[in-house]
Amino acid sequence: LFTRLGVLAFPLAAQTLAVKLVDPAGTAGLMNEQGDVVGSHMVRPCTVPFNCAPVYQPSVWTSAGRKTLPTIGNLIVTASAISADGSVVVGTVSDFTSASKAVIWRLVNGAYQITELGNLGLQQSSATGMDASGRVVGYATTPFVATRPFSWTPGGGMVDLAAAGAPAERIFSVSPGGRVLTDRYSFHLDNPAAATPLPAPPTGGPAYLSTYGANFLINDSGDLAGFHLTAASSNTSYYLHRYQAATWPAST
Repeated sequence: LFTRLGVLAFPLAAQTLAVKLVDPAGTAGLMNEQGDVVGSHMVRPCTVPFNCAPVYQPSVWTSAGRKTLPTIGNLIVTASAISADGSVVVGTVSDFTSASKAVIWRLVNGAYQITELGNLGLQQSSATGMDASGRVVGYATTPFVATRPFSWTPGGGMVDLAAAGAPAERIFSVSPGGRVLTDRYSFHLDNPAAATPLPAPPTGGPAYLSTYGANFLINDSGDLAGFHLTAASSNTSYYLHRYQAATWPAST
């Protein structure tokens, strides 16, 4: 107990955290505000353990139990976002070579149903995030030919953001309020033409490569947090940095 400037103050109480087992055969990658977890559940399709290769089932764990995310054919699921209420999951199904489809999963009558979002007439597409209002973002591409960033909503479908003035680059992430990161730029979904170049990497330390959108996350104000890579390709190192108030703070 102590006072400061005549104001009575109490020390902060210690916080106790408890570990809760979600799935003994699961791996997780995402969690929303209410604690729904997205990941994969491992099963072995044989009666004798370790006599067969494991199978991984993309899943969502909620307070009601585990629900499977269906795929298309034999494509592999990569989830990138889950809504605050757990009713929508955003991601991509692909074979990591020539097939890639941007999709969402909607919770309907207790089960997730998959919907393809489209590809803007190109060969492949990926959905990489969703903002707080439910706008899905990602990009469509024909490798080595063209790339088009997109947004998608249930009412408006897929919108080509490059046609609205955005850089023709991949979108990697989106803030809750709708600010996105591409390879080299950031912009707001409400004004795609007003793209801002990502800042140059900090100086005075290792020789960093250019600031790259895939390595960072962004908030509504345009602040960045993520990793800079060194330029030495034979021994690349990753350095955590934060970009705030138009500077790279010296303490990072």
